[in-house]
Amino acid sequence: MKDSVACFQFSSGNLHLASSIEVSENASDHLENLDYFWWGSRTRYPSIMARQLDSFSSNSSPRIIKVLLGTSRFKNINLNPRVELPRKFFLLARDALLLQLSSCHDLDSLFSLDFEGVAPGPAISNALAFETKGKIEKIDAHRTTLKKLLISYLEIYFLASERIKKENYKSVIIYNGRFLHERAVWDACKKLGQDVILYETIRERYHYRHNQGFHDHYVNQQAMINHWNNSKLSLEQKVEIGSRYFNDLSSVKNDFYNPPSKSVVSKRKAIVFFSNSDDEYVGFRENGVPPDQLETIFHIAKCLSHSKEYEFIVRLHPNLKNKSISEQERWRALSKIPEIRIFDQFSLQDSYKLMRGSSGVISFGSTIGLEASFWEIPSLVFGECSYGRLGAVDTVANIKEFSSWVHTLPFAKQQLKVRKRNACIRGFWLETGGKRIENSKQLEFGWGAWDVIEFRGASLKTTRLSRDTHLAQNLIKRKWRGFHRK
Repeated sequence: MKDSVACFQFSSGNLHLASSIEVSENASDHLENLDYFWWGSRTRYPSIMARQLDSFSSNSSPRIIKVLLGTSRFKNINLNPRVELPRKFFLLARDALLLQLSSCHDLDSLFSLDFEGVAPGPAISNALAFETKGKIEKIDAHRTTLKKLLISYLEIYFLASERIKKENYKSVIIYNGRFLHERAVWDACKKLGQDVILYETIRERYHYRHNQGFHDHYVNQQAMINHWNNSKLSLEQKVEIGSRYFNDLSSVKNDFYNPPSKSVVSKRKAIVFFSNSDDEYVGFRENGVPPDQLETIFHIAKCLSHSKEYEFIVRLHPNLKNKSISEQERWRALSKIPEIRIFDQFSLQDSYKLMRGSSGVISFGSTIGLEASFWEIPSLVFGECSYGRLGAVDTVANIKEFSSWVHTLPFAKQQLKVRKRNACIRGFWLETGGKRIENSKQLEFGWGAWDVIEFRGASLKTTRLSRDTHLAQNLIKRKWRGFHRK
């Protein structure tokens, strides 16, 4: 009989922790038993998500977690139940997968890793992109890190599997599902047929889903559309609320904001390509594998050069300067093409000036592609993206379809207004979607960044010394990429 739920927690933010309590209660359906695993300090490869509560002691249970659990309605709480690693199965999988890993030479090849259904490739490829900030030339330079990521994944996978097989939980609660160890638990649940509830925090609220993550573009957009359609607010009210997001993006609240500059778009009509930099989706194949941006730009330049009607401008994403030297060199190849006017990753050029002065915007799903629609600029996206199904942009799969799209410019004013309204679907969802944490006091410490300072009457404030101590321990562990051992 399924008489309990379990929460496997690695993320240490107050908002994540408070949300985990509410999600566990909602998932329990009045069951009174909760197994709560704080494994943020237990992982072999130290997680940056655990930094606010990390410790050299693998079995520590931070005071704030005990405080939060004390506010829950569960009568029986088992904090950090002891679980023994099934070493026989772990060692078999470790040795087999390390051998396979030695034959992998790029991120794509990691997806072939498999030992009797244990497939860590997506998880460790995403983790490597996160750890290196996308500075991946060849994975040969990261062999040591990859081995540690793999072993850390396998330890959590088999520990979680052992407990789940023993207890047969009604549901298992996991944050996000993207990060290495959360993904290990999720993969274990999928292998065992265990019901999973994944939750995500956005601003001061949380969302949760049964057996679905938050990186499937189709699922996410359908949730946005349903939220829009089910709202009892008037269309005007929804558009007004959804517009706030776009107005904030083009203000000083945005980290990538540049002060307004003089327009650099010539009197000649211009089409602007905004490059994309999104490592979050590395390791998720639900959305397909996008075509190469650089190759696509070459084809666009050739296509537009035939018409002589449009100037072609390329604005490189500011985050490119944080990528590997070889990746930056790869993009410098654009400077050899006279048909392209480039604003590189170091340019202070205001992207909004470029966008608003253009006849059309092209991207691979960069946020500015949706912003263009909001500001009534024709917008085109190559491939699938996080907003391509909202009715706000056009999508194409190849250059032939792009060429056809160019011939449809300019769009009628009414068509652009419809697209602006549809862009607001996402803004409305970000502003109002999900659930607020009940009986809590929250503080916004940055645009869209929130913290819970009080939950159900219990203070979650910590001393400066306590915070610095946890951060220092996490920093040391991460510096040594696995300093901590159980």
